[in-house]
Amino acid sequence: MTRIVNVLGTLRKAEKQHFMESIYWLLFTIFGSGLPVYGGWFLLALLSIRVGFTDFCRHGEFALYSAAILGSTLHLISKGGYKNMIINMRCFVLVSFVLLLFATLIFAGATAASATDVEKPNILNLRLLIPSSVILLVLTIVVAFIVNLVDNVILSSDLSGMGKKSLEKLNQDFEKTGG
Repeated sequence: MTRIVNVLGTLRKAEKQHFMESIYWLLFTIFGSGLPVYGGWFLLALLSIRVGFTDFCRHGEFALYSAAILGSTLHLISKGGYKNMIINMRCFVLVSFVLLLFATLIFAGATAASATDVEKPNILNLRLLIPSSVILLVLTIVVAFIVNLVDNVILSSDLSGMGKKSLEKLNQDFEKTGG
């Protein structure tokens, strides 16, 4: 529990600006990663081809989107801006890797099932695949949002700390000149 305290403390320092930046990032991420789904749905509807929700997740597509989002999330965690918090971010590294493992298994299983013999088309359990993929994507988005928010707060505090040090140095230099 003590590992999460600093992360939670950092989240408590989050201001409206940090939340807005993270929400802005999240909207772009969802828009960009979801474009194949709703863009494909629009194109198929334009061609008068009826498709359902399952047509866009029966091959593990949502797991693939989760893996892509988790890749950038792991980059944020590992980029080194956390200084003394890196130990506390290990829980997010672990959660991200576990989710990435599930994404890999879901996508590989769906791909393998679709590559099997045509005589056994019902080898894939869609009742398990679809909810698992959706839950995986939702959890991925939540983890990615929290990591992005923590990153925004830390970056903001690092910049304000740098500004304070710079101002102190300028004041000291000004005093040395006799001003």
